[in-house]
Amino acid sequence: MNRRTVLIGAGIALSPSAAGCLDSGSATLEDDKEPPSELIAEELQILERSDWDTVPELDEPPAITTKESNSQVIIEGKTSYGGSNCNEVSLSETDYDATEGALTVTVSIEPISTADDCHADIVEEAYRVILEFDKSIPATIEANEYGDDYQFEKTEP
Repeated sequence: MNRRTVLIGAGIALSPSAAGCLDSGSATLEDDKEPPSELIAEELQILERSDWDTVPELDEPPAITTKESNSQVIIEGKTSYGGSNCNEVSLSETDYDATEGALTVTVSIEPISTADDCHADIVEEAYRVILEFDKSIPATIEANEYGDDYQFEKTEP
């Protein structure tokens, strides 16, 4: 009987310390970082075919990469669209909420001409969006990619 009392007591004593180790929602050092106060630069690059080897395929969502040392977020993807002389890949939305530490980026196909003589070709293009912040990186990053007949949405973490 005494042995059970000791084991139960030891289990209760260890429970709070073990619970912290097992809790998947526990805070990490990264959670304690203060989010950036502002987005200071944004750039959309259309990549040369020689740079396509690291970019997700057309049927995959965009890739989100962070470089904390440079306070940068990089989003890469590949899209296709028709009418190369009438449309282009565009960074159509960049929204950063400093209070929430939430970034939303949308890359889409936008018209550049209303001409009636649009080419009937289908174009594939790979892109890279580079976003630079004043300090650190956002807590949440949402990347949206809207093509002619598809859409991808990816959020990290």
